[in-house]
This record gives sequence, C-alpha cells and structure tokens, in this order.
Amino acid sequence: MSSRRTFLTGSTAVLGLPAITAAVAGSGQAAASVAAPKAGDTEAGRPPSFVVVLADDLGYGELGSYGQKLISTPRLDRLAAEGMRFTDAYSTAAVCAPSRCSLLTGLHTGHSTVRANPSAGGQGSLTATDTTFAQVLRARGYRTAVIGKWGFGPETAGQESHPAARGFEEFYGYITHGHAHEYYPEYLWHNNAKESIPANAGGAKAVYAPDLLEQRALEFIDTHADEPFLLLLTPNVPHAPSDVPDTSAYADRGWSAANTGHAARSATSTRWSAKWSTGSAPTGWSRTRSSSSPATTAPTRRAGSTRTCSTRTARCADTSATSTRAAYGCPSSPGGPAA
Repeated sequence: MSSRRTFLTGSTAVLGLPAITAAVAGSGQAAASVAAPKAGDTEAGRPPSFVVVLADDLGYGELGSYGQKLISTPRLDRLAAEGMRFTDAYSTAAVCAPSRCSLLTGLHTGHSTVRANPSAGGQGSLTATDTTFAQVLRARGYRTAVIGKWGFGPETAGQESHPAARGFEEFYGYITHGHAHEYYPEYLWHNNAKESIPANAGGAKAVYAPDLLEQRALEFIDTHADEPFLLLLTPNVPHAPSDVPDTSAYADRGWSAANTGHAARSATSTRWSAKWSTGSAPTGWSRTRSSSSPATTAPTRRAGSTRTCSTRTARCADTSATSTRAAYGCPSSPGGPAA
C-alpha cells in the first residue's frame, strides 16, 4: 500500500517538481502509483469524479446523523446512512483560513503556509510553493472548479493565491475571508473578474448568494458530466451573520435570533451537501463516484449563538444557556454527554 509520502512524491512528479521528487526515496515507484487510470478502472470507463462540499462553521453535533434531533438534516442523514460516516475526524485549526489551507495542500499547520485568519495578522495567502489536490487532479486530466468561499487574499486577479493559480480552472464566489461574510453581496468573482449583482446594490437583500453558488455548481456538473471532474463546493453557510431568507421552520422554538438563524443556515448547508443523493440529481451524478461533506472548523461560540458538541467524544460545549443546550440535544448541565 502506498504511503502518504509516496503519494505526494508521485503527485509532485506528475506536476513536474523534480526538486521535491528527488528529495524522497522511491520516486520512480511513487510516480507509477499516480499514473493516469486506465479505461475500465470504473464502471463508467473513466476515473471517478469528486464533489467535496466544505461547510463553513458547521459542527458535527448539528447533524442528525451524529445524534442531533431538532435541526432538520434529512438528506445528509440519508447520505451518511448509505455511505461512510467518520467518527474520528479532525479539523487542523479552529478557524477558517488555516483549515482550508490544510485541506487543499495536505499539510498540517506545522508545515502549511497559512496558519491563522487574516484578522490575526498571519499569512493570509497561498504561494507558488503550495501544491493543492486540484493541481494534482488537473495534471491527470480532470476538470476542476471551486465554487463558493475561497478565503485567501488578496482580492485581485493574476496572483499566486488566486484559485486559477492553484489548480482550479473554474472559480465563482468570494476570494477573501471578509467578503464571504456578506450573504447579499453587490458582486461575486467569476474567474479573474468581478460580476456585479445589481439587485443587491445599496444594501438591498434581493439575491441570496448561496442560491447563486448552488446554481453554478449544478451547471458545472452538468457541463462536465461525461469527463472526470473535481468540484470543491464551499458555501459560506452556516457561518455568521444570522442573515438567511427564511427562518420560519424554527421560529416557534423559543431560541435567540442568532440560534434560529444558525439553525436555518445549517439546514441549508446540509441540503447542499446531499441534494444530489435524491431525485434532483443533475445529469452527471450517476457517474460521479465520490462525494464528501467536511467542515472548516470545530463548532465555535459566537456573539449570540452557541454551537455544541465540540469534541470528538460528543460532549457539549460549556454554556449556561439551558434553552440552547436543550435545543441542540445536550444535557441540562454543561460537560455531560450529548443526548
């Protein structure tokens, strides 16, 4: 079985990075291990496609498949029941940018370029030395896209930290961390250019950006249904602020506005994660063999809202908000096992 080091060595060989390849023994064997798959390797006669849905600040304790009972997540629960559910999986950081960097590059924060969010004064950009899994797949003939929150600045085209420079031939969404906090933005980026959203001009809330991202994702899958593709779908839900078109499903729960909004956004993000496991699947989904729904960070506590079940032993976060604890299926006292 190939080791992680062997895989990375072979991947860099495919990308033409001899300095890295030469530094690790067994590079010839490693290069062979990542040779392009032959026809017939899958039922469709081509390599599998990948859809990775990366939720923003979604705690596993907010999903029905992990024991949560009051937020509706039926589609993702079904996907978990029919697929694989991880009970011991860790984010490499408690905030967005470094965890995204680790996911993209396969490096933990002891080696990765981005180790903190931009607001903390850390390195907020990827560099030419950062090899992402999109670059590896692109070198193998995959069509690649990232749609949603990129999360690394600067907000300009033609620079090393732009998605296009890190292996994604198609990009639609937010470049920077801060811009992604706007659910009704006046513009989003499409590849190297800004695309205005006139209906949201002047602070209007007419077009909900997550809906635009979802539509672009479906279009990408349909367009590339007959060839291997990678779609990294990174919606900004359920991250704060509590800005969501409809919270009526949770309006009668007696929760704070922040918790009600977070519940509604969590339900939205899980709808995205599993939409293609239902009858609404796009044309190419029957030939797409792999999907995954990780989240960028562990659950956190933000102003007015409480995310619970923040450790792998499913113990609830320390909070005195009894109504909130009950809402998320936690015991009445802090520190007890989750319900």
